[in-house]
Amino acid sequence: MKKFNLFSIIVFILLVSISYSSADGGGPQRKITAAEKAFYEAVYKTLLAALPKVPEGWQAEEGEEYAAPEDVSEGFGKEPVRVYVHRGYKRIIPEKEQQEKMDIGAGIMKENQAAFEKIMKKQEELAARMAKAGEAMDMAEIERLKPEVEKNGKLAEELAKAQDKKLSDSPFGDLSKNIAASVHFEVNEPSYDVLDNAKEIAPAGGARAAFRYELDPAEKKDGREGRTVCLFGKWEKVKDGERVMMNAKIDAGLPHTTVQSVKVEITGAAETVEKLMKTMDLNSVKGMVK
Repeated sequence: MKKFNLFSIIVFILLVSISYSSADGGGPQRKITAAEKAFYEAVYKTLLAALPKVPEGWQAEEGEEYAAPEDVSEGFGKEPVRVYVHRGYKRIIPEKEQQEKMDIGAGIMKENQAAFEKIMKKQEELAARMAKAGEAMDMAEIERLKPEVEKNGKLAEELAKAQDKKLSDSPFGDLSKNIAASVHFEVNEPSYDVLDNAKEIAPAGGARAAFRYELDPAEKKDGREGRTVCLFGKWEKVKDGERVMMNAKIDAGLPHTTVQSVKVEITGAAETVEKLMKTMDLNSVKGMVK
């Protein structure tokens, strides 16, 4: 299964922060034309207006200021202009509720404190005996101690796993579930890599195709459980072995200031994504595509 890591997240943030990176391809620069500037302004206006209403009990993160670049590289225009718009959302948790749930979590961890301390003490004793045996080159003692070390380590792992589950199932666990969401638009995105666990779902707002997948457990730590992807424009599914891609059909004969595809990513718990999508103006997004 394909997974995201910290590096891929950093790359994603950099792509968003230079939303017109295709415009600034390096090398000699030129001033943007009036037509190109009008394209950027029209796209930003449509996408920002298409963003959903903030759900009750949530707040929108401060949005980036989107504006057309003043300069572009001389090679700008060889491909359709790519534009990005991103907006994040956070669930509001009242301070009193947050403290009450944190106290519950602290209580659960306190219940296991003695057991963890006992395991750690045993681990320290075993480590000291292993070190002593190593200094004496007593391989028989080292081999005899190995099963004890493994057994003690397994006890710690099982205890931690049980505690994590109890914390997650308790009100404390609510503090890390469904607390964040985001909407991300990518105009003239040429392809979409369909992840292994993605399920094709009924398209919304006239999209060509849509997918939903659950995020890796490590990615859920920020309170985003899954992601829904909607593709607007002409897309085709391509299989390369086990890999599945959705490729946009780009017409090279059209002006580079033409919207030929739009990828919309709505990240969050399924119920939150549903709320966001209900108030998004996806018909306007579809209407941008030529």
